[in-house]
Amino acid sequence: MLTEDVIGSDRGWDVVLAGDVSYQKDMAEATTSWLEAMARRDALALIGDPRRRYLALGRLEGLIEYDAPTPRALEDADVKRAGVFRFRAPLAGLTG
Repeated sequence: MLTEDVIGSDRGWDVVLAGDVSYQKDMAEATTSWLEAMARRDALALIGDPRRRYLALGRLEGLIEYDAPTPRALEDADVKRAGVFRFRAPLAGLTG
């Protein structure tokens, strides 16, 4: 089990999962860039998120959505619509 921050590192993982990482701009940007780089090298990189403000929806495609019960003390609703997303495949013939 890893206990250090691994964002930005690549240890050859085949699957990388991230959950609820889009609530702060800096964290969302760093995590999204890292996960997208992992996906470009063919790792399965998934994000589970209730569509928080900084979720990069334009770079992602939804795999599944569901209603997640949430505590009123932490959220503005009793239920949030959450989803699991992966990065969109790059268009053929484009580089960079």
